[in-house]
Amino acid sequence: MAMDEEAQLLSREYEPDKYVLPGSSICSIVMLPFRIAAWLLLMCTILPLWLTIALVVAILKRISLGRPSQILKTGSKGFSIPGMYYPAFMLFSEPFEEEKLRKVFLEMGKECGLGEDKMRLTMVKEVPSPLFAPSGGIEMDHYVEKGTNWLREHSAKHYPASISTTGMGRGHVCWLRVFNGAKGKPTVINVGLDGNRWDGSSCFNFMKELTHRYTTGQKHDVFKGDKLLINPESAKKLDEGNFLVFLCLMVYRIVMNAATTFWNCWKSAALCGGGAGCSPFMALQNFDANLCKFALINFSKEDSAKLAAGCKKLGIKPFAAMTYSAVHAGKKVKGYLPHTMIQECSLQTRHFPDEAQVGRDLVGDWLVGPLQYPTATYTLKDAQAGYENLLSELDQCGPSVRDAFWAKAYGVLSSGAAVFQLPFWHPADSRLSESIFFNNYGIRTVDEKSGFYSWNWGAPFGFGWNTISVNGTTTITCASSFLGIDVLRAVRDQGETTLRLIMDGVNPDEMVL
Repeated sequence: MAMDEEAQLLSREYEPDKYVLPGSSICSIVMLPFRIAAWLLLMCTILPLWLTIALVVAILKRISLGRPSQILKTGSKGFSIPGMYYPAFMLFSEPFEEEKLRKVFLEMGKECGLGEDKMRLTMVKEVPSPLFAPSGGIEMDHYVEKGTNWLREHSAKHYPASISTTGMGRGHVCWLRVFNGAKGKPTVINVGLDGNRWDGSSCFNFMKELTHRYTTGQKHDVFKGDKLLINPESAKKLDEGNFLVFLCLMVYRIVMNAATTFWNCWKSAALCGGGAGCSPFMALQNFDANLCKFALINFSKEDSAKLAAGCKKLGIKPFAAMTYSAVHAGKKVKGYLPHTMIQECSLQTRHFPDEAQVGRDLVGDWLVGPLQYPTATYTLKDAQAGYENLLSELDQCGPSVRDAFWAKAYGVLSSGAAVFQLPFWHPADSRLSESIFFNNYGIRTVDEKSGFYSWNWGAPFGFGWNTISVNGTTTITCASSFLGIDVLRAVRDQGETTLRLIMDGVNPDEMVL
């Protein structure tokens, strides 16, 4: 391949800093009276309806099911919904044999209670880009399906119809789309898993086990979502609280969640000069698969090692480096701090123990989202303190973890890979459209003989920052349905700038970014 062709493949096809924030364009300013009127209409109609439903559901759950630990005795109370996909992008350097992969995939579906009619595997004819992207920021369509992304395609091509029309609730629960490349070249699996029954970490574990079985032929007993019961001592701590106080907080939180969701939906609407788009589903659920955008930062093993070394030099953990980068990138580009940072955490290893467990490899749903409120300054030291406080809260079932557990238990939805947190009527102080949805799966592994290269997934709500380190490779996915791709790229690039300073052992608090 000629050098100019390689350069074209590896280039970022956009102009940095060429973006318009939702709500700041001339059209958006002119449309302000309309936006206010539309916001008032939703606040006077949709909000009262769903607030009433949410309160009735919470009260009925309390009467019929009991305390939070009784409702979430296995960590979740939900079921599979066809089309409610957990979306991810998995990259390999080795192609897959269709029949061998299909056999393992269907076998795992049977083990987790899904029949063959709920499992779909498609071998796509498109061949991925032949070049692995360089370390750093890359585009969501660098490898396959130019102009779109894995979640949008899963949504639009869901069988028997798009999930934005009549497809939701019908068809398949798990769907893998495989794009084979040549040996030693990129091969892609666009992942769609049981997003209403498994949390995100469990979806990663499903693909880890799939890869392991395909590569080695060996099996692990990973499907324990309905088998592990909450530790009795943990249950006592998590149940602490007053239900009437919770209901009062619930009213205030849902009103504020609705107010910010409706406002930001109209602010981002293309009709109102926002440039991102808007839909009825987005106004209810804080995201729309057809409007979602992703912007990636995929570091090489060398850069990932430098980042870990830089964190150590500065006396922080990589988790703190990520929260710090997400907060300051969003603030720099959008001009304001997030309302809060929803920290996605699994309670499984701490509070739903398994005597036979070796690692964090089980599949189920033990997710909660305790909140961290960044201060106006938010230094690296603050970020590290936030991380340490989160660990303490998780260990001790502290106030933020209890509050998140109650919100999941008494919400209208109580399961899935953040699905229960999406609607504005989720009874937590989340304000998803104005907050950072932060997710760190930590240090994980996938069988190296499989040719595994990288893993990306995203939560496209107001602004998602999703990160993981697999086999020494750190990847980050910035995601949003509200900001539009130009703004999201700017946030991504600012975050990468901050992380590269940390790689070099430089404290960004001492720099003017």
